[in-house]
Amino acid sequence: MSFQGEIASLPLSDVVQNLVANRKSGTLTIRTRTLECFLQFEGGAIVSYADDRGQEFSSWLVEKGIVSPEGADEANRRQRRSKKLGFGQALSRMGALELEEYCEHLRHWANDLLCEALMIDEGSFEFCEGLLGGALANEEMRALDVRFVAQNVLMEAARRSDDWENIRRHLPSEDEIYFVSQKHRDAFASEVEDEITLEALPLLDGTRTLRQVLSQLPYSRFDGSRCLANLIAEKFARRVDSEQVLEQSGTQLEPKEAITCLEVVLEREPNHRSVLARLASLYEKVGEHDQAAKNLKILATSLAEDGESSEALVHLEKSLELNPRDLPAWQRAWKCHVASGDDGDILTFGRRYLAHFRELGVVELVRERAADLVTRFPTEFDLHTELAEARFALGEQESAIEGLFECADELLCRDRFDEAEAAFVQILKFDHQNEKAQRLCEEIRSGKAAKRKLFFRKLRRDLGVAAALMLCFWVILREVRVQGALLDAAETALLETTPAAREEVAQRTIETIQDKYPLSFTAHFRGDALLQSLTFRESRVEIDLEPTSAEIDEMLLSPPPSLLIEENSGADETGR
Repeated sequence: MSFQGEIASLPLSDVVQNLVANRKSGTLTIRTRTLECFLQFEGGAIVSYADDRGQEFSSWLVEKGIVSPEGADEANRRQRRSKKLGFGQALSRMGALELEEYCEHLRHWANDLLCEALMIDEGSFEFCEGLLGGALANEEMRALDVRFVAQNVLMEAARRSDDWENIRRHLPSEDEIYFVSQKHRDAFASEVEDEITLEALPLLDGTRTLRQVLSQLPYSRFDGSRCLANLIAEKFARRVDSEQVLEQSGTQLEPKEAITCLEVVLEREPNHRSVLARLASLYEKVGEHDQAAKNLKILATSLAEDGESSEALVHLEKSLELNPRDLPAWQRAWKCHVASGDDGDILTFGRRYLAHFRELGVVELVRERAADLVTRFPTEFDLHTELAEARFALGEQESAIEGLFECADELLCRDRFDEAEAAFVQILKFDHQNEKAQRLCEEIRSGKAAKRKLFFRKLRRDLGVAAALMLCFWVILREVRVQGALLDAAETALLETTPAAREEVAQRTIETIQDKYPLSFTAHFRGDALLQSLTFRESRVEIDLEPTSAEIDEMLLSPPPSLLIEENSGADETGR
């Protein structure tokens, strides 16, 4: 039988009492937002505890100073050599720790964790009957038969509940870093007699998380947490800010310790660029290249979102150097290159992108990026080849051949015969019987294509010369026609009886000619000159005489009066 529910609706104390009363055997899983733990029952007694915090009992023994690191490593080696030998038994055989003392420490460690788990008041639970052992079990507790009476654990949890409520209020996360100033340390050393506080003060130096402090205190988790919560509540312990951690990570801490502290700050400030850069450097230093690349990519993304594409590209290039298989980093780098707008950089990076993913065999990405590059750089033959090969590999034979034909036609138009021939050869690789590609390839090799190209170029040049000559002839013919029209206009105007009528008729007729031939030089410039000549002549002639043809020609060919006046005035100035 299995059942599940919400802790807010059915408290864990009621669930456990029900399991005890019915002497159930199985695994009770408790889930919260930050924790998942597993309690195994056998006949109503608790026989195992495990959680996803990653804290192992062997590490706890080392951190508390009960077992040396060398002793723990040797016990682990012996345990790996003999699968039937437990960690405690290995320590006992080495003489590092008596088995009875080991069991007592194990009981003490598990009791603290069980009490803490059974005080959870938010989250969900699930009980699976008959599920024992396996990956969800604590093998040491099972092997050494360390059992707990569930009612006793519930009573201890109830006794601690008020304290744990206060602890959680002031200690919301054990991954934060706190420190106590030297002033307060000196004061506590002379005034405080509490042993736990005196042990905690040297550890609260701003270089350890609260979880690390708790693990190194030689006291129970409950007592240590209560001490730290009191120090934080009284504001003797203060949270370290990002600048302090950055300063310490560069000078005072070992790389792994600095990484732990910086990760805490990063969780608090996810886009802190200085922290991301320092973490990347430290991860690279300790050989964790994937993590270094991850932090560089996050940093580059933050920079790119603020429009700092050039700086983002520097970090992305470093990220790709550390982890060349990171697809999102390649995609982000491509976007940054496109945003930069430098065609040379885009083309160079695009070719790197194609070569990398072609080597990895990710043909879909090669096709996608090659299509983008062909659109941007249609005259780059190698990009067309990349795109065609990717399409052909994905079964798109028709589109591959069609794209190569378009490329070859463009190359022929630009007289790039060698590359056009290579395009047709590529087409024949995909389709051996393609008659058009065979024919065009043969024409290029024999020189017919070049000769035909030369013939049509010469033909276009000759046609252009002929068209230019015809245009010149037409322009000359039009100007002669306009000259005749102006002559007729002058004759018509001079036949009028009065000077005012002659000027009006001449102006109207000349404007009509100019509107009819808007692009004519003669219509505009000679027409205006003719009108000025007529006006000047009428102002000086008092007797209305009919002009002869010679006079009319003289008016058309002579400069306007204004020019004559300017010339005369210039001559007078010279004479003076």
